[in-house]
Amino acid sequence: MRPSAPTLFGPRPASRARDPRRRVRLGALLLLLAFVGALAPGRPAGADPATAQNLLGRGHERLQEAERAWQQGRAEHARQLGLEAERLFQDALEQAPDHLPALMLAGQAAAFTGDVPRALAWAERYARRTAYGAKDPDLLYLRAFIAVVAQGDPETALAHLERMLAVNPRVRPMDRDLLAYGALLELGRRELKAKRNDLAVRHFQAAARVARRLGHPRKEVAALGNTAVALRRGDRFDEAAAILAQLKQSEPENPVWWWEMGLTYADQNRFDEAMPEYLRVLDLRAAGKTVAALDEELRMAWLRLGNCLRHVGGRPDNLARRAEFLARARDAFESFMREAPESSLGPKWMGVLLLQDLNAPHEAEPYFRRAYALDPTCDDALRYLIQIHEHHPPPPPDPPTDDPAVRAQIEASWRAPVAQWKAELEAQAQGRKRERDRREAETGTDGCM
Repeated sequence: MRPSAPTLFGPRPASRARDPRRRVRLGALLLLLAFVGALAPGRPAGADPATAQNLLGRGHERLQEAERAWQQGRAEHARQLGLEAERLFQDALEQAPDHLPALMLAGQAAAFTGDVPRALAWAERYARRTAYGAKDPDLLYLRAFIAVVAQGDPETALAHLERMLAVNPRVRPMDRDLLAYGALLELGRRELKAKRNDLAVRHFQAAARVARRLGHPRKEVAALGNTAVALRRGDRFDEAAAILAQLKQSEPENPVWWWEMGLTYADQNRFDEAMPEYLRVLDLRAAGKTVAALDEELRMAWLRLGNCLRHVGGRPDNLARRAEFLARARDAFESFMREAPESSLGPKWMGVLLLQDLNAPHEAEPYFRRAYALDPTCDDALRYLIQIHEHHPPPPPDPPTDDPAVRAQIEASWRAPVAQWKAELEAQAQGRKRERDRREAETGTDGCM
């Protein structure tokens, strides 16, 4: 697909179906609208400015609570708070029907309820009352806000924000750029999930530029980190490593940058260079330099380290130290299994080490059984079981026996599961693939590594 030309906030892909269920994480979005000041001329008889201001203040408090709930993924709570805020703004507008800040806040509140037609109706009502019509920068911001929060459509949001920028770049530049930053990040994530890595890079780079303009170094770092991930996944390893080197220097105690650098080296089969990166991740984890949300992924450094040790230990120049490397690999896999006993990956890779590197199929066999029991979707463990039972002899009997009948019985018992496993492998192949594809689509990995 040919990417579109760059825009003021960066490139956008060709229009695609929107997913209103997607929640864009943007940080603070609500405009800091002024409530103080004279109400619009021609207000209804008996209108009370003090009452209107009180309603606006209470509504804004509810709106802030709705935003916090929405950012935390508590959609139903955000909807309820949005409804409460919207009702308060409606009451305020009974006192001052043409009060533009109240109209705008009501539109934002409706966006949090998820009712797109009602939120857009507030925007239309605002458009009819503003002297600037469709070119009102605040109206354009409101439409962008609704696109992000209610419609899950960051692409449309960016179009409104770019028009806002073109109309008057001095109007609410921080609010505009914060919303644009989040929209660009979300577009980048979607392109990354769809494996359109080059487009993802361009969106993340644009987000980094916006963050730099805002003077938000933490946001710029986040955008740069995402850029490095997209570059690595697009096999642009040197560019990814250059960014990660800068991030490691600026945040040496952030294990994510060391983890990503390890992946960047490993993806190039540069296992010697990847190992110290993974070791650094593990050291930082042990020192408590991580957060729970990331640790499930970062603990995988044990598995990555173990496989690096397997590869490096198998090289001809390391044959003299092969046993040492493989012992360290075994320690790494055991460490992972202690930390993640629920994961099938630890026993699977321990089985691979024993089978392929240590020529110990009988010792490997129970690990593959355990891996398959933990996650039958990952059928590679079952394939290894078939390989062991089909191509290797049964373990020596205990106690030993020279009785041919007993030995034949042991042999038959050892081979017996193979036919059933092969039938199971074939019968459930499509269902397992669908589940792996579903995992890949939702999380970016099928969990079978």
